[in-house]
Amino acid sequence: MGVYPTTVNFQQALRGGQFVDTIGIINGTPQGQYFNFGLKGTAAPWLKVVSASDHSTVITRVWAPSGATPTQAVLELQVPQTLADGTYTGQVTVSMAPQKVRHGQTSVGLAASIAVAVDVTGTQIVAGALENAYLPYPKVETGEPLRVFAVIRNSGNVAELPNFSLVVTKSHGTTSEFNWKGTTGSAMLPGQTVTYQLLWPGSSTYTQTFGPYVAKLDASFNNTRVGSSTIPFQLVPPGSLRRGGKLLSLELTNHPRIGYAAQVQASVLSTGEVQEQTNFVGSLYRNGQLYKGITAPVPILLLPGQTGVLTIPINLPKDGFYKLTGIANFAGYQTAERTITFRIGPPPIPWFRYGLIAAGALVLIVLFGFLELRRRRRPVKPIGKHIPPRYQNKPAHAQTLHVPPRSPVGSSQSRSPTRPN
Repeated sequence: MGVYPTTVNFQQALRGGQFVDTIGIINGTPQGQYFNFGLKGTAAPWLKVVSASDHSTVITRVWAPSGATPTQAVLELQVPQTLADGTYTGQVTVSMAPQKVRHGQTSVGLAASIAVAVDVTGTQIVAGALENAYLPYPKVETGEPLRVFAVIRNSGNVAELPNFSLVVTKSHGTTSEFNWKGTTGSAMLPGQTVTYQLLWPGSSTYTQTFGPYVAKLDASFNNTRVGSSTIPFQLVPPGSLRRGGKLLSLELTNHPRIGYAAQVQASVLSTGEVQEQTNFVGSLYRNGQLYKGITAPVPILLLPGQTGVLTIPINLPKDGFYKLTGIANFAGYQTAERTITFRIGPPPIPWFRYGLIAAGALVLIVLFGFLELRRRRRPVKPIGKHIPPRYQNKPAHAQTLHVPPRSPVGSSQSRSPTRPN
């Protein structure tokens, strides 16, 4: 067997306060059986174990089936008003009876304990106020629930769960048509303000006559009253109140990609006079073609004048340009359409871009061909190889002829010396 937690600490437990914690039992035996609770220690007189199902029935044992699923109970602490500040200890013992065995065999029971520590620090203050009580709309159709909202402020120093009393009578009548007492919602922390909703069910309003009624509301913390309010309203025939609303916006809230869902949010506003179930209904187009119909998987309920958000997941198995067009449906009333577009994957190159690329390539081919043809047709000028390189490609100019001087007639000419015979 096993128990959890091993220690329960009630910290800053105020005098006169009530505090709770959850304990669990795991039955590791092959069959279900009862587990017994025992309390001891200084704090034992202020402790009790109550049922986890109603948080009120005091229990001394609990049935736990076999297996790993834990069985829970609630440990409740009521701190005395006259207790001095300090730390007090206690213990919760969880045990099971020994198994029945055959003659001559022995068996033992198992037990485990949970330590309890109570830290008392001061006196509990219970205080609060009913700050407001109202209806969403002063008229209610028969067959629709009456919703009364109570705004409660906790000005004490301990958490409190308000107790309510709601009584509905006809105007100037003395006989109640509906009478309810109890709690709803969760406890309030010190200094917190919470709005609670109380209901006169539609199954009960359905049988009532039309006309004026009065709802009287009382709120209290334990035995401390925090306020009351009387609210007049009218019951009217079914279908006589206006339905309507607005689709305020469509917004893509993520960066979708293939294999994942695009998340679209539709913001809506109820402008009707009754509570309306609201949903989004639309069509999804891919590359200009209808792809599929789209609705929000979870509709929302909106009171008159209330806003809300519908979440619309869209699976996207292919690339493309998507367009979502749709309306909001308020209990049969349809709003004007809104559209949102987005793309998945890279954008395609438009046809005119292909044309420009092809035309540019063709121009380059023609230009290179023209230049090559011109190069081949150009005549080649011969270059004279007998002309020394230093005179090639130089302009012609006058040259001076040098003639050696001659000897006078009759004079002996100088001869070149010859080799004797």
